[in-house]
Amino acid sequence: GEELQGRFDVVIADAPCSGFGVMRRKPEIRYKTDYETASLPAIQLAILSGLAPCVKPGGTLLYSTCTLLERENEDVARAFLAGNEGFTVTEQRTLWPDIDKTDGFFICRMVKSI
Repeated sequence: GEELQGRFDVVIADAPCSGFGVMRRKPEIRYKTDYETASLPAIQLAILSGLAPCVKPGGTLLYSTCTLLERENEDVARAFLAGNEGFTVTEQRTLWPDIDKTDGFFICRMVKSI
């Protein structure tokens, strides 16, 4: 609501995702179909867009998923930035299981202009 607008230094959007980054812990994820995950980017974008007004000028919006799919990660971040001119990416990283020795994650730190 309006009472939350511009109130937070940091807002974390740990969005629902396909979970393909945690497949080694949850092997059943590999059986998800494109149909089951097709609507996720729109939901993720809606969550980011809904949270954006809550970030103070100079504050951070952190977008995170546990998937490695570009359509749920970089594509969502790009779409968000295209519709929210007041934000810029200050850090973006994908953690890869084989390289980073962890589950697969995407993290995008965006800062709201002052």
